[in-house]
Amino acid sequence: MKTLTINCTVNYCEEEPEVTWCKILGTDCKPLNAAVKTSWNQSSNHSAVSFLTFFNITLNDSGQYRCKAVDVRGISSVGHSITVNVSGQDSRCSLEVRVPRNIAQNVSLMKTLTINCTVNYCEEEPEVTWCKVLGTDCKPLNAAVKTSWNQSSNHSAVSSLTFFNISLHDSGQYRCKAVDVRGISSVGHSITVNVSGPYPCDTEIVHCHFFRTTSALPLLTVYCTVKYSEQPPSFTWCKQERDTCTSMDDTRRIEIGWHQLNKHAGISSYTLYNITSNDAGYYRCKASVHHPCVAQSRWSHSIAVSVSEISPTATEDCILGSHNEVLTILLTVGRFLLMIVVAAAFVMLLVFGFQKLKGKQNEQKQDQEMIGIPIDHAGGQEQVTGRPQDTTEVVSDSDEYENVPV
Repeated sequence: MKTLTINCTVNYCEEEPEVTWCKILGTDCKPLNAAVKTSWNQSSNHSAVSFLTFFNITLNDSGQYRCKAVDVRGISSVGHSITVNVSGQDSRCSLEVRVPRNIAQNVSLMKTLTINCTVNYCEEEPEVTWCKVLGTDCKPLNAAVKTSWNQSSNHSAVSSLTFFNISLHDSGQYRCKAVDVRGISSVGHSITVNVSGPYPCDTEIVHCHFFRTTSALPLLTVYCTVKYSEQPPSFTWCKQERDTCTSMDDTRRIEIGWHQLNKHAGISSYTLYNITSNDAGYYRCKASVHHPCVAQSRWSHSIAVSVSEISPTATEDCILGSHNEVLTILLTVGRFLLMIVVAAAFVMLLVFGFQKLKGKQNEQKQDQEMIGIPIDHAGGQEQVTGRPQDTTEVVSDSDEYENVPV
């Protein structure tokens, strides 16, 4: 905390040269700031002494210093270095990077994130750098991130590291490091950055289905439903031919459309006009995302299209195996099921007719019994014969005892 003055003698010609002082840091000599004072004392016509004065000298001021003189012709001269050693204790001066332990920042993809570290220093601002921890090393960052310095007090400041349009690759641990003019360094604790999706690296083709229409000029439309996060992906359609899927680029016969279902889902449509037998085959949809975070594509399963003389049809192919074998199996099973349905319907019709006839006969028998017509159980009415009528007379009790004497 004392005052120290060092000097160098300068001999020159006609005009006084410009004299500057610097502090040696490695192979460079860094110009000094306003914390030190320089002065000029003329000793003769062509000779003078330049002074460098330290007020309230600190441990940070230890080091080697040089003076440099440059005249009006641009000719320069540099003196030998002067070593300054400051001893004692400086309680108010220490270089320290302060970052709390176990700091973690969570951020969504494509957002902006800023992380900070506080730097306490002595007289001169230290040099602060940021790096990303990779194993046992800490790799310096590139220009994709921005650092800034915010002075909070005379001997304290905050260094900030800002990520713009942060990507999944920016996830990791970061540290800041401060180095002062004495070469003393301090490193803060690591700060963890967690970047989460989904956009646009989480696109999913949910389902592909078909829709069949017929008109004067036959056409066929197939659809793929797609879920995504923030921005719809781009779509291409192709026709599967063996191991490759050939893009369809005949714009006169095809039309690709998009129908928005909600904020995070939509349907891509592919329409074929003037259908011919050559259009039969297997078609697929591809959803693609092109973004700095990651390039991603999603393929749909195959959509089988068969063309007949009547109208085009499309079916989903969700079965593993040869396409021709799959179609043959499906047609065989379909015919067998159709025969079963027709036979069952015929049997049910016969049963229903028999039950209806039997019910009608039962109704006739009940009607005949109600009107007293005997029923020939062999199959008809009984013949009425000439048997005499039963003429038994029923006499009341009053008539029977009418003439009985009392």
